[in-house]
Amino acid sequence: MKISTSQKLKWLRDAPLRLRLLLASCLVLGLAVLVNMAVVSFDAYSRALDEAIDMRGLEHQRLKRDIISGEKYAGLHAEVVGLREEVVDARLVKAGTLPLSEAMFQNIVNEWADASGVSILSMRVLPVVERGGLGEMRMAINTRAEIGGIQNFMERVEHGRRFIFFDEVEIKIISPHEKRYYYFNAQLTCWTLL
Repeated sequence: MKISTSQKLKWLRDAPLRLRLLLASCLVLGLAVLVNMAVVSFDAYSRALDEAIDMRGLEHQRLKRDIISGEKYAGLHAEVVGLREEVVDARLVKAGTLPLSEAMFQNIVNEWADASGVSILSMRVLPVVERGGLGEMRMAINTRAEIGGIQNFMERVEHGRRFIFFDEVEIKIISPHEKRYYYFNAQLTCWTLL
């Protein structure tokens, strides 16, 4: 059995005052509860949005600091790379390949010998020893020269810009009658990139 809307309204008008007040107060309370639920859910949503905005703000500040420090460190990185290249080019005996580096090493030693007045009788390139990404190139030389030339050659090696060092040095008199010239045998070491 269906009750029409007009019958419901008639029943409500004919209902006692207490019942109408009770129904009105239930309706007002129901509306208040719905409004309260809407306000609470809106407040929770608003707080979640505020927290998300704060998190994005913190992330933005962190990224901004990273960009600023990145620009600062990019300059430092460029300086370090430039310094490394300068050290590698100026101090190590380095060419495109290992055989070219060995030839460069021989040329440097020959230039120092010529400038010092040392006559190189023989030159042997010894096998390269790898040490932590660097190659230790070694060369044995046998020469004949006056003591002043030998001293000059040793000073050139000691004060040269390249990382070239003596491993072994031997100076012998040629003969008791010839005190002007000496045999000078040495083993030289230099560093290269592998």
